[in-house]
Amino acid sequence: ADNFGYGHPHYPAMRAMRHLGVAGVIADGFSPGFWRGEISMGFPLIPCPGVAAATDRFDSLEVDWQAGCVRNLTRGWEKPFEPLSVADRAMLEAGGLVPYLKRAVDAD
Repeated sequence: ADNFGYGHPHYPAMRAMRHLGVAGVIADGFSPGFWRGEISMGFPLIPCPGVAAATDRFDSLEVDWQAGCVRNLTRGWEKPFEPLSVADRAMLEAGGLVPYLKRAVDAD
């Protein structure tokens, strides 16, 4: 999906995905509002253009954060994704915006 999450907020669906064990979403692109909301909740979203067309259902994918790529372990390909900003990466590592801000306040 080029614009995953487009439309009105989908927070209940995304909470359900997290509760089912979904660790993140890899898509061709994301709606900007959806992107910001989910990153601030500590949920990884990886924009990787072309990933949907190159992936079939039940393919096994792996994200290499250090190399900035998505690997399809089933089909043997690798696609780069644009690295997250330093702030977005720190927010994800903290578990979301609130823990990120608490860390910043506690550090002072």
